[in-house]
Amino acid sequence: AGAAAGPPPHRSALTPALLMVGWLAGAGAVWHLHDDGRLGGNLGLAALALSALTVLGLAAVGRASAAPRALFCGAGTLAMAAGLWAAAAAAAGGPVPAAALGTLGGILQLGLLPQLALNSSGLSGLDDRRARGNSLVRANTVEAVASAHQSLTLATAVTALSLSVGLWLLGTDTGRLQWTMPLLLVLTLAVFLRARAFPLAAQRYALYLAATVGLCALAGAALTCFPDHRWVMGLAMVAAAGVTAVCLALALPEHHQARSRQLAKHLETVAVAAAVPLTAG
Repeated sequence: AGAAAGPPPHRSALTPALLMVGWLAGAGAVWHLHDDGRLGGNLGLAALALSALTVLGLAAVGRASAAPRALFCGAGTLAMAAGLWAAAAAAAGGPVPAAALGTLGGILQLGLLPQLALNSSGLSGLDDRRARGNSLVRANTVEAVASAHQSLTLATAVTALSLSVGLWLLGTDTGRLQWTMPLLLVLTLAVFLRARAFPLAAQRYALYLAATVGLCALAGAALTCFPDHRWVMGLAMVAAAGVTAVCLALALPEHHQARSRQLAKHLETVAVAAAVPLTAG
């Protein structure tokens, strides 16, 4: 109803209110079904249903929006992340192994987001037209570039949220800390290093926040594993935060920045490669 109330170009102020009410009603219904045990008491199934509801909500908002492509890209990214988590839950034997698979899949998904944003914004199509020798209207090109940045920002935020959930769930494992801690370390490092590949500050900050969640989860696991060395863990956290702040604030010459990006790319490849056997257990 919200999407029908305000299809472009006749958008209504009633549209976002109807969409929000519809989403809240759907979320309440999912919570009620979970509370009543009609979903088998499965929190993962409830989260999947809520993700599907959010995908539909984003698509509906996109249909009623003046700039729908970014929202459609966000809906597609959320659907992809939900599919990854559903497959991880089906393949794994519990929430922690599923979180390991889902987080690794989310890191790999980050590599697909730029192409997804280019395709959803129409920028790749404009590039193909230009390659065939057709002329382009400047306004269309500027609009496509802006839409590509918006799409990539929303898709990155959705993926960062998925990564944060996975990293935090990994930190809740207390049964196999000798497996959890190295895995958390390499996955958090991979997320942190991948952030440097994204062009806009909002995209990088979303991934830095996800890496911060991973670092906090790693600290919690370390405290559980070494309860008698809390002050060492505290000093390590302060040192990690200080090194990270220096790395982010340091303004290097352009050629040094290029070398640091290349080094970060190599380290990220090593971290992802190390995460694969650790995820397998």
